[in-house]
Amino acid sequence: MTRFLNLDKFVDLKKELNFNNHSTSTMIKSLLTLFICFTTSLLFSQDYSYSFQGKLSPENESFLLDKVGSVEGVEYCKLRYKSDSERGEIILSTVKKEVSSEDQEVFNPAAIKAILVELELEPIEFRTIK
Repeated sequence: MTRFLNLDKFVDLKKELNFNNHSTSTMIKSLLTLFICFTTSLLFSQDYSYSFQGKLSPENESFLLDKVGSVEGVEYCKLRYKSDSERGEIILSTVKKEVSSEDQEVFNPAAIKAILVELELEPIEFRTIK
């Protein structure tokens, strides 16, 4: 038994469902919202603090900030340093990504420690802020 398609039924169905530009734009907006939600779930920020002690000259302060800011995954950093007690703290924010393969690099706190040691500063504590 062979069935023939009745195009009139499809036209009536289209009218019933009321497909128009408004519903299409609403669908596109919904899909865009879902895409943004999915993308932001893969990326999020994490703040850290790395305290240290030692003598830090004003020239080395800017060098330290430049070096830490160039570490993979660091979004921004700021320095708090008290020259009278020779103690300081680096506050940094990183962007964490979902790692899909072992080849991708993520933030490594050992890179910050190496910079501190390079400047003859003594790393004290690395901790998560939020």
